[in-house]
Amino acid sequence: MTNKNDNSNSKYRNFYVLGDSLSDNGAIIGILNNLSFAKSVKFDDPFYQGRSFSNGPTAVEYIAKYLDLDEFKPGWSYSFFGRCHEQQGQNYAVSYATASEIFDPIFSYFFNKFRLANQLDAIIKHHPDIGKEDLFCIIIGGNDVMVATAYDDTKAEEVLEQAVSEICNALKVLNEHGVKHVVVANAPEVGSIPAFNRDEEARELATKLTESFNAKLAKGLDYMKKSTNLEIKAFDLNSKMRSMFSEYKSKGLNCQDACTSNIADQVGRFKENIKILLKLIFKGELDVHYNPGCSKETLKDYFFFDYFHPTAELHHEVGNEVYELI
Repeated sequence: MTNKNDNSNSKYRNFYVLGDSLSDNGAIIGILNNLSFAKSVKFDDPFYQGRSFSNGPTAVEYIAKYLDLDEFKPGWSYSFFGRCHEQQGQNYAVSYATASEIFDPIFSYFFNKFRLANQLDAIIKHHPDIGKEDLFCIIIGGNDVMVATAYDDTKAEEVLEQAVSEICNALKVLNEHGVKHVVVANAPEVGSIPAFNRDEEARELATKLTESFNAKLAKGLDYMKKSTNLEIKAFDLNSKMRSMFSEYKSKGLNCQDACTSNIADQVGRFKENIKILLKLIFKGELDVHYNPGCSKETLKDYFFFDYFHPTAELHHEVGNEVYELI
């Protein structure tokens, strides 16, 4: 089924998304449910509807709503231990996804199955008729930057270069399928997130790598605009995040600390990741708690939902601005 829009004023027939946890509206939960021995897998409050790394809809959900689409479901397709699991949808963004192929163990065995190229393969498999009437949105790169912080300078730059190359390759594939309309966002300011902002050296490194990735991406998008028939619209997510960050700061709101502690805390730590994934697969449970000073009532005063992700307001504003862009 496609998410055809019956609104005659709409410019687009379908809206498809490629990305990571900033856009995931249930894929990671659905994927873990495929693998789980528990009755069900879900995230507890304050996760939005038990399935997103924020306390409200993701930005792309607002865009889908404004486009008045009939359907905007998570989609995926992957094989695990010889068995194929899939769901046809429109939003193929998966939490922890990268654009580049990462060779650390947890990525090699699991998360690489949902990297950008594989998300696009799944869309083409489920929707072979994609074309000029469809709108695509790609929001990915933050995880590539975070992975790159663990490497030396040379290896880090290689990861970022591969990430941009993979984004450009995805655009080439879309062009070959007759797609015209694509929005591509750059990476948010990784150095400002709670996972990095309390350590000056870590913050500076993450900021430097974010800037490097975004500069490479800008050059890549310029080339793709000239060498394809795509109408690529770049969205400066980095500037938007910094602008809202300053706004929160000027109002005296918390723009440094994570409100909650959850599965996202341990990304990149192999043993902890395995432990968390096994607990989700076997028990369907996820430990989450409010950090000291934050509560359900004060969550609205926090910029960061957890150590990596923003609260609902940033998603809402980004959704509004991307919709205006298209």
